[in-house]
Amino acid sequence: MTEWHMEETTLSNGMRLIFEPMDQVKSVSIGIWLLSGSRFETPEEAGIGHLIEHLMFKGTETMSAREIAEAIDSLGGHVNAFTTKEYTCYYAKTLPEFVEPALRLIADMLLHPKFDPEECERERMVVMEEIRLYEDTPDDVVHDILAKAAWGNHPLGRPVLGTYDTVSEIDRDRIRSFYERYYVPERALVSGAGCFEVKRLVRIFEELFSGWSASSAAAPVDRKKGKKTGERLKASTHVRPQRERITRQKNTEQVHFCLGAEGVALGDEDVYTFQILNEILGGGGSSRLFQRVREERGLAYSIYSYLSSYTDAGLFTIYAGVNPSSFREVLDIIANEMRALNEEGITEKELANAKTLLKSDLLLGLEATSARMSRLGKSGLLLGRVPGIDEVISKIDAVTLDDVNQVTRRVMIPDELTMSVVGPVKDLD
Repeated sequence: MTEWHMEETTLSNGMRLIFEPMDQVKSVSIGIWLLSGSRFETPEEAGIGHLIEHLMFKGTETMSAREIAEAIDSLGGHVNAFTTKEYTCYYAKTLPEFVEPALRLIADMLLHPKFDPEECERERMVVMEEIRLYEDTPDDVVHDILAKAAWGNHPLGRPVLGTYDTVSEIDRDRIRSFYERYYVPERALVSGAGCFEVKRLVRIFEELFSGWSASSAAAPVDRKKGKKTGERLKASTHVRPQRERITRQKNTEQVHFCLGAEGVALGDEDVYTFQILNEILGGGGSSRLFQRVREERGLAYSIYSYLSSYTDAGLFTIYAGVNPSSFREVLDIIANEMRALNEEGITEKELANAKTLLKSDLLLGLEATSARMSRLGKSGLLLGRVPGIDEVISKIDAVTLDDVNQVTRRVMIPDELTMSVVGPVKDLD
């Protein structure tokens, strides 16, 4: 297949830029990615990265929060941000004629935040309400509880939002300190895809960001891990999940639960094997768990699996929300499906269908400039390189029946799973 041309350059201050021009589209998506996620926070700082993401929209040295909001609306597109465990992204999707004003706005927000004391206090309260809202959504919070069960006191075990107690103690001095440590060009990468001229974008970024330099407090960057896609990380660098079980009593209509098995890190040679296993076990409408639990027995509306991969760790998760009276029956069905996979393996038809789904999802998703931008940004930031589309498809096609069966036997062991439960369950055997 024909791939769009990708260009990479580095600004005078060390900030990396990766662009993929697409003349056949009418939109532009630009993202500024920072190695500044929740795993870089101390226990006392839990939630500070997400709070700072909010505060970037609450005023600069020249613009108020309202003026920023009005400027965003005037662009006719989207300017927003999100924070994860390993990175924060500020992005814009707009028409080509609005790219420059959008970038000037984001640059002002990132480089000249005011961190007004009143805005800090107000937004801190907003985030605390966001945490309360999240805690009232059991089908969301059960995933964070699984992370706690799997990773324990490791930073990966903490929620991105932080907790009510930690966020309530975050003050302006801590905010400014964290910002100076992690909002530096060495920890940043720009990705862009869409209808634009690369040289013009490079000139804009050089003008806006060339004066951005790290403070003496800047956190060091370790880019050694996972530098090349397909390179297996040494076992000693992996963070392995614990086999813990956490139950949270809650008066809900359903029991929400997650089961976790060891996954793979980003860049691991088995990542596509795990993705195929995911499609077969719980990734879609024809998956084994969806068919057994929902279609054949009617025991759940929502049941699925997914793979979470980080730079040095991975977790394979199964989620379901069920009637309390069906909880143990559904657990038995899941355990039986795991045993069947271990004893009988997958079929050639399942392997072929899973490969088709993976490749189709990849190619259909990349018709959007925002998906292209995200792929460039995440891979470039965390892996150090962006694998080509043909390379990814080749790796998917190369996965064999034996590859999937070996991974299945290694990780799909019912008695060795991590588990989280939210709902009216008193005793968990």
